[in-house]
Amino acid sequence: MRKVIVSVFATMDGVQQDPHSTPGAVLTLDKDVRDTKAAAPTRVPTLLMTAQGQLAPVRATAAPRMTNIVRAVDVPNAGHWLVEENPRFVTAELLRFLDG
Repeated sequence: MRKVIVSVFATMDGVQQDPHSTPGAVLTLDKDVRDTKAAAPTRVPTLLMTAQGQLAPVRATAAPRMTNIVRAVDVPNAGHWLVEENPRFVTAELLRFLDG
């Protein structure tokens, strides 16, 4: 399955390397980037949770669009699937944020 997905992405127009990731690790589509840049910033209180070790680059990317980040945390021992990989930590952070 992975080979199929990689093959599809390799043949798509507009695929680019995410500048905040490990080389070759994450691909984004140009349309996604354009849509994100065009979106109006959200001013609601926001909890930002990222994969372990990704807080600084994700926050730098998200901050212009999420202008009221009241809490930002790295989820330890988690990669792409935060809730599945560290459910206790994510649940505790969500409850802390919602009780805020």
